[in-house]
Amino acid sequence: MERRKDIFNLLLRTDLPLIILIGAPAFLFLSVLPYFLITSNEGWNHLSVMSVYVYTIITFFTLLLIAATAFLALRQLSEISKSRKLDVVFELSRYYATEEMHKALITVWTSPPEEIEQDWEKRNHRRMVSDFWNMIGWAVKEGLIDLDLVYTRFGKGAINIWDQRLRGMELRIRIPIEQNNPENRGKSEEEIRRLAEYHVDMEEPQAWLSREWKKHITQS
Repeated sequence: MERRKDIFNLLLRTDLPLIILIGAPAFLFLSVLPYFLITSNEGWNHLSVMSVYVYTIITFFTLLLIAATAFLALRQLSEISKSRKLDVVFELSRYYATEEMHKALITVWTSPPEEIEQDWEKRNHRRMVSDFWNMIGWAVKEGLIDLDLVYTRFGKGAINIWDQRLRGMELRIRIPIEQNNPENRGKSEEEIRRLAEYHVDMEEPQAWLSREWKKHITQS
């Protein structure tokens, strides 16, 4: 009972009573008025035509309002999406700028592949850099971030590390895997290398990113 009373008091504080007080009589008045003003079939026909005309105008403006609302909603979603992409790039930039990543980049750029394979810490550095660019490549490929943002933040030469260093290292790792694959028994070294190259060049997101990066540089 108390709950019903609270709801009733809440309704009284709104404009609903005033709307009902004015709207209900106005609706009844407009509904009954034609019966007093129209005395012939021709008058009713005119009223019918006017009703259709008014209804058409109302429908037209309603559609315009819906279209405008949809446009504004899409624009807002676009701004939200752009903001999220910037947040993702910002977080990746923070990780890229850490001291640990800096050491890993130095290792990958300066250490011979054989030395990296024999040293646990350097292997971890190689994996860290490779995973980072694979993550970037995957995010761009899936549309989570734009290539333009990555290109602007990390610079023209950042992905060169794939062609100049990482690709060869990943290939050295992949060749033994293909050699030990039972499905590849009896295949020549050249065939094994082609399989390894295909995996490295087509399956690694950073390889895809490198190709797209080069296209972007050519077009810009």
